[in-house]
Parts: sequence; C-alpha cells; structure tokens
Amino acid sequence: MLTQKQIDQYHTFGCLILRNVLSAYDIDKLNEEFDAKLETTFRAKANGGKPIHCSWPNLGPGTPFTGSLLEDPRIYEIPEALFDDEVYGVSTNATSFIEDTPWHPDSDHFHLHGIKVVIYLEPLNGDNGALRVIPGSHVNPYHDELHEIGMLADFGNRPLPSSPYLIECGLEIKDVPSQICSVTPGDIIVFNFRIWHASTGGKFDRRFISNMFIKDPVFPEEEKAVSEVIENGNKNRNRRAKDTFPNPGPEYHPEWLSNPDKNPKRQRNIDWMRLKGYLQ
Repeated sequence: MLTQKQIDQYHTFGCLILRNVLSAYDIDKLNEEFDAKLETTFRAKANGGKPIHCSWPNLGPGTPFTGSLLEDPRIYEIPEALFDDEVYGVSTNATSFIEDTPWHPDSDHFHLHGIKVVIYLEPLNGDNGALRVIPGSHVNPYHDELHEIGMLADFGNRPLPSSPYLIECGLEIKDVPSQICSVTPGDIIVFNFRIWHASTGGKFDRRFISNMFIKDPVFPEEEKAVSEVIENGNKNRNRRAKDTFPNPGPEYHPEWLSNPDKNPKRQRNIDWMRLKGYLQ
C-alpha cells in the first residue's frame, strides 16, 4: 500500500517510482512470455525499411502470467490508492523499442483520469534509454505551455522524429530538464497519462510492460472523455495489430474474457469494459 507521502508525490509531480515490487522469478516469467510472443511478431518499419518497434496485448492464453498483472494486488492496489473513485484495469501491453522516443504525453484530455503502471525488464539509466519525465507537466498551465512552444514531436516523421522546439533550438531529448527514472528489474514506474515523457540512448529490444488503469467517470465531462478514448483506442488497436501480427487476433481474447478461474478482479474489469464499450 502506498504511503501518504507517495500519494502526495504522485499528484504533485505526476510520476512515482516504486522499488523491488516484483521478484526475480516474476521478471523471469515476464521475459519468458515476452520471448515467446516476440517470435510471432514483426516490427513496424519506418520509411526506408528501418525497424522501429513492436507491441502486443497480453490478455490471452499465450501470456497468462503477464495478463494476470491487472489482477495482481501489487499492481492494482497502486492506482486504487491514488484515486478516491473506482479504478479499472483495461490493458496490459508489451513493447519492444529500438530507438529514441521523443517528448509527448499519452493524453491531453483533462477529464480523462488514467494511470500507467510500467515494468521495465532490464536495468535502465540515463545512458541506455531510461524513461524521462518532466515533473509537473501533467497539470496546466505547464502541460499546455509545452505544446505551445512546440515540444510535441511528429511521430510520422520517421526514422528520426523530433520536437520542432528542439530542432529550432539545436537541442536533443536529453537537454530538456527532466527526471531520469533509472530502474532495475522489479522496480515499477507509475505515471499520469498527461505527463510529458521521452527516452534516449536505448538499445535494440528495450522491453517494458505497461498496465493501464482508468478511473470510473463520475461527471458528464469524464463520461464523454472515457467514451472518446475508447473509440480512438479501438481504432488504434486494430491498426497496431495489423502492423505487428501477420494474422492479428483480438486484444481481449475469448479465453481471457471467459474468466475460467472466476477471478473476481478480472470479472469486475470485464464487466466495466463491456459496459463502457471496450469489447464491442
């Protein structure tokens, strides 16, 4: 369970690092399933054929341990401690990166309240691709000011996307004042959807698992925001599947949806996602 100081730190800065949450056995199991899944994927490629990354969902029979993270109290108790309202786990994605990730937020919507709980499967620091975040950039006016100066990169400009602001100033990702989230396997990084983040210096096959949680909407503006993110997410998932798998299957596999072990936490997530339109 999080302490009040950790909760305050998250809400103030938008990011929290928790040490030694998972065991060496857990990391070995995650890597084992990661290796098996990686063999059935191919990497998205930039113009000119340069490979860049691949990503896939883990809510299916091929990755039972990874898929169980949404039901693991070491994971789900984190977002539950950070919100007063109900929180639901909606995805557990694995990603293998090969290059820098330019500065961006995952969401600009201030009525959407979501958290990523991220697990890196190798030691990372400022020299080899650790996540960098701009503390406090999950709230306004700071969040929007970074947009206004041109910090957001054009992700379509492959193979070397960069922020217009950095190009204009002759700067690199590492030159932006930020927190470097150095980790060892077993650590967890928790961050707000809206925080600006990036990475640089990473090698081929930089691995991480991202678990996404969304707060149950209470107000009409929040309900609209959740509906919009679900609609856009469904479109993006279909596109990513075509970019990653020769014969893509559903993100939410029928076996996972059947909840054969009758796990109450999984069923709670499934019922909420079905109600909100995730599973259409």
